Amino acid sequence: MRETIDLARINLAGAIATTLVVLSGCSDASEEPLGQIVDLDRVTYPLASFDLNEAELETVLQARYMLTRRCTSAQGAVLPQRQHGRNRPSRQDQYGMYDEKTARGWAYSLDGPRATVAEWEEGIDRHSPLFGIAIACRDLADRTLGWAKTSASERDPLPALESKAWNSSKADPSVRRAAADWQRCMARRGHHLDDDPALAPYSYWTSQRMAAHPNLTPEQRKRGIPPTDAERRAALDDIRCKNQSGFVRTWVDADVSAQQRLVVDNRTRLDGHRRALDEVVRNAAFVVT
Repeated sequence: MRETIDLARINLAGAIATTLVVLSGCSDASEEPLGQIVDLDRVTYPLASFDLNEAELETVLQARYMLTRRCTSAQGAVLPQRQHGRNRPSRQDQYGMYDEKTARGWAYSLDGPRATVAEWEEGIDRHSPLFGIAIACRDLADRTLGWAKTSASERDPLPALESKAWNSSKADPSVRRAAADWQRCMARRGHHLDDDPALAPYSYWTSQRMAAHPNLTPEQRKRGIPPTDAERRAALDDIRCKNQSGFVRTWVDADVSAQQRLVVDNRTRLDGHRRALDEVVRNAAFVVT
């Protein structure tokens, strides 16, 4: 079943909170544009300076594909073409629903169009001989670039540190107060949810969608179940209440502060990781030029 809550796809960590909830009455989804108090893609996160930016990541992925293609071609195999586009998802929903386009489109459903470009590996049948050749060649490319030692989870400190900052900042008293303000705002609009602005609406609307479609058709399994107008209105109300309560701005400030403290505590390890990434970028630039 496609209708599952995949926290990685919405840039969220932790378990989904239990929701206490019945939804009734919604605002008009045709109201004027919401506007965003915070553009999350423009926030400077301290830990991000120790990671590849989008341009660097594109260079590394391009070099990785070129090296893999040379290797597979030498064995008489042809790779699918690599697509171009955004390699990392937007941060706009990092603290729950906050992107108006998403709210008006697929709302809390995770079956909408993917936010990032598909990787070339996805175009290969996993049961075909090409898949084994391609993966072996890709792994060789990673070793050539030095990418393997920097991308392995046990060597890359960033995911764990980002998650730690996200979770600790979520528990900050200022964030909890803003979450309570959000909850009251949502209640005034007819949405009686647990005070978890990041996760509670996803949990509630997913359960509603699954209850309304207990037996999915093959088409629904393939393409997903679009949200109802009521769900879209709730998503728009969610953004309005986040803006009115200052929830996102408050959590961003707490998250950035938590990351700053983690940078101080882990500076030696982070500097070493960034130096290793710089070497990968240099190697990749040599391949693509």
